[in-house]
Amino acid sequence: MPVASGPAVIHWKIVTPGFVFATDGIRFAPPSPQFRPLPSPQPTEIRMRNDKSATGAFYYFVDVLNCIPVDPFIRNF
Repeated sequence: MPVASGPAVIHWKIVTPGFVFATDGIRFAPPSPQFRPLPSPQPTEIRMRNDKSATGAFYYFVDVLNCIPVDPFIRNF
């Protein structure tokens, strides 16, 4: 997921009924202090601030209850 210059809020939302994020639904590996969790209104949503303090590709895991985690990445320019 390319992200434009400057800080940004990233929003993940599950739209399939019956599924919710696990407690740590989005986990960066390795952890990165530039990605900070924000309050999320529903268990089907996760919001996070990307301070964009570093460039490169940042891998993360998406954990949904009762599902296999997936591992996409975010690329800061």
